[in-house]
Order: sequence, then structure tokens, then C-alpha cells
Amino acid sequence: MAEQDGNVEVDLIRKASSGDIGAFEQIFLKHKKRIYNYCLRMVGNHEIAKEATQDIFIRVFKGLKSLRDEKLFGIWIMRIASNLIKDVISKKKHELKLFIDKGEYTNKRMEGYNSSPDDHMSPDDNPEEKLIVNENKRILLTCLSEINQTYREILILHYIEEIKIEDISEITGLPEGTIKSRLSRGRVQIAEKFKYYQNKEGNQ
Repeated sequence: MAEQDGNVEVDLIRKASSGDIGAFEQIFLKHKKRIYNYCLRMVGNHEIAKEATQDIFIRVFKGLKSLRDEKLFGIWIMRIASNLIKDVISKKKHELKLFIDKGEYTNKRMEGYNSSPDDHMSPDDNPEEKLIVNENKRILLTCLSEINQTYREILILHYIEEIKIEDISEITGLPEGTIKSRLSRGRVQIAEKFKYYQNKEGNQ
């Protein structure tokens, strides 16, 4: 089934690269949620994420003819998204800082998740356990928003987008050793901040 879906997408990409708008719309509908969520997790602002998503797909449409292997479309589009969102963050640093300082960043990024904590729990789980899961996710997102952008992107790509290290290397242009190092350092930063916030809220 996966191979069949892949063949369908390859066919759509080829048609879209020849100017078939209908084919490109199907590609857009398939990938827009993932790209939007990635942008939202990176910037924490719906409007900025929405604008970035639109710009990403404009670049995708214009660059389709340069895609040499249609089967690598997923990596290719994430490379475009990664490059563009870095530009956005660089240009809108002040605006994003104000958004984070107002405490809205984590709440917006929560909405960027594809599933809620309840999706991973059975109906028999008690409300207290659900509350703990939800609270831990909120704390985790707060931690993620506060760590260095360099580590944040790699953590998002690997642990949230579930992209393999070798593919992250293709997306970011970084050596695999650098990616592994950033994952390790990012995990340490997250763990330290997570412990800090858990202790802080436990003392309230």
C-alpha cells in the first residue's frame, strides 16, 4: 500500500512539475498540515506559521522542476521548510520574542501537535493521569521554546517529525556527527529545564 501511495505521489509530482495545478493542489493538501505544524512548532505563532507555510509551497511549486528524484520529495520539501523558517526567525526575532514573553508561545505550539495526550491513553485511564500527561507536555513545550534554536530544530525533526538522522543531514546540510552531538546537547538542555519547571510548579 505504501509503495502504491508512493507511486501515486510520484505521478502527481511529475504532473505538477509540468504545470498541472490540480496535481499540485493534491500535493499541497497531503503535506500542508505537516509543514504548517513544523513551522508552528518552530515559531509558536499561527499567523507567522501560516504565512511561512504559504511561502514554502510557493517555493515548492517553483522548484519542482529541479527535483531530480521524486521519491525524495519528503526530504526535499522539509529542506525548503527548514531554510525558509530559519530566515523567518532571523527576520522576526523581535516579534517572536514579544510573543514568547507574553506566555503565548507554548499554548500555540500545543495546538500544533497532531494528537492530544488523550489519543495515547485508554478510556480506563483516570482524569488525574490524563492531567499529568497534559501538564508534562506543556512543560516540555515550554522547555523546547527556551532552548537554543540550533538544538530545537534538530529535536523537532528527529523526535516530533520522526525523521532519521541521515535524512536530517540531507535536510539541514549538517554532518551526521554534528546532528548527533546537537541531539545529545539538546536532550541535556531539555532535561535540565524540565526538572527545573517540575520542581518550580511542585513548590507552588
